[in-house]
Amino acid sequence: MQAINRDLAAISGSPSLPKLTGQTGKKEVKKVKKTSLLTVPLAVLLLCAFIAPAFAASTTVTYGNAYDLMNYTQITGKLGGAAYIIQIPETWNGMLVVACPWYQFPPNSNCHLLYNPLSLTLLTMGYAFACSNYGADGFPIQKGMIRIHQLTEYVIDNYHVTGKVFVMGGSMGGNIALLLGVKYPDLYSGVLDLFSAKDWASAYNGASYIAILSLDQIRAVMGWPPTVPDASVQLLKDFMFVLSNDIRIETGGTPETKPQAYARISAVDNVDLSVPVISIVGAKDFLVPFSDQLLYQSAVDEAGHSDLYKMYIIPDGGHVDGPIFAAVPAHLTELVAWSDSLD
Repeated sequence: MQAINRDLAAISGSPSLPKLTGQTGKKEVKKVKKTSLLTVPLAVLLLCAFIAPAFAASTTVTYGNAYDLMNYTQITGKLGGAAYIIQIPETWNGMLVVACPWYQFPPNSNCHLLYNPLSLTLLTMGYAFACSNYGADGFPIQKGMIRIHQLTEYVIDNYHVTGKVFVMGGSMGGNIALLLGVKYPDLYSGVLDLFSAKDWASAYNGASYIAILSLDQIRAVMGWPPTVPDASVQLLKDFMFVLSNDIRIETGGTPETKPQAYARISAVDNVDLSVPVISIVGAKDFLVPFSDQLLYQSAVDEAGHSDLYKMYIIPDGGHVDGPIFAAVPAHLTELVAWSDSLD
């Protein structure tokens, strides 16, 4: 997904996210900018006073400093076969934001780290942050829901979460966040949806269609000039081929043969909202058509929950890019205040 965004950014007119580097795993952590992240035995001993021994034995704990503004503790490990990261600021407001990564093309086992540096900004705002890589490649909507829910409960059970919990996600992860908000309204107090596709039957049909077109036909469909390099067009074609295949594996077939499977994983078919939801979408998103966003909004309205849904359009926003993420802090603050007003 980031390769698609990076190589086609010039076409969509939106800047791409910076490439993130660093290794992670059961016993490794990503280094924090301007800070030497070292394993701190004392921190482990302190944490052992209030967490399960098995948890302490399977994690790595480090210290960091977000933008020289906020000291924080970072914990990495594995849960249910899925790698995770948990970040807790020294001055904590007691609230937790749990994030769902977007679809990975090519597969990326480090996708639980992709919300950095956004996560560091959230730390400076006082929120704790957690993210999982789902423990699976492909299109793991159902497994992603299980792992994010499991991680959420895990943080609550092992750390002193005194405030509300919010779930957010981008693209496929935004769809997962929306499904979790509907399924667990007693756990999540609100959902922040970033540029997500919400109708996977439509997404499959569109992806499988583009995957069989010639490069010139793709240019015509996308409205791209002949000057767009063949390599960039081929990248989109390859992405759509892999995406459609992964969706078919997740659902067990096509929308025609498995309509109920598509309905189970599509946010547009699960709109029984009982917590506030904010969607942030890009006007220049070339992967998710705006009609998809309007379809979801209409479904929410028809279900009688328009009072729990807001959508914001970022003029310069694309898909998985800087302008979208820059809008997150303000809209998260709005979501929290909105949730409080409903109590």
